[in-house]
Amino acid sequence: MSEEASVEDEVGQALRVGLAVAAQLADKFARAREELARNAQRQSEQEQRQLQARFEGERDVAGARLMIVERPEWWDRADIAQISGMHETAQQWKDFDPRAQAAADTIAREVKERYGVDVANLAADPQAVRAALADRDPHPDRRW
Repeated sequence: MSEEASVEDEVGQALRVGLAVAAQLADKFARAREELARNAQRQSEQEQRQLQARFEGERDVAGARLMIVERPEWWDRADIAQISGMHETAQQWKDFDPRAQAAADTIAREVKERYGVDVANLAADPQAVRAALADRDPHPDRRW
């Protein structure tokens, strides 16, 4: 019986060692997964911050660019492509920047007054605005 007890003790000891090793490995893997999750979250947050910074930069550039539509002399010289480009920019950013909304309002007013085109009835589609402005251009002899 002592040989049996010895075998049982050895099996028990081997099992305990195996379970202890398994527990330690599981703990290491769990910590590694947690670290990977934290790294992924940090990267995600960093990417989100980078995207937000890019968005804000593009918004600021668009807002500054759109300020020109408030100048009457710009309207006197602007061609269809320039007006359409400003309209597109204003439409893209109007929900994100009050300067773009103000520019969209100015563009709508000026286009209505100067060309007789109601951008609201065109659903503010940039291609439709270009086509309507081309049809009603007060300077048909001008080459764009």
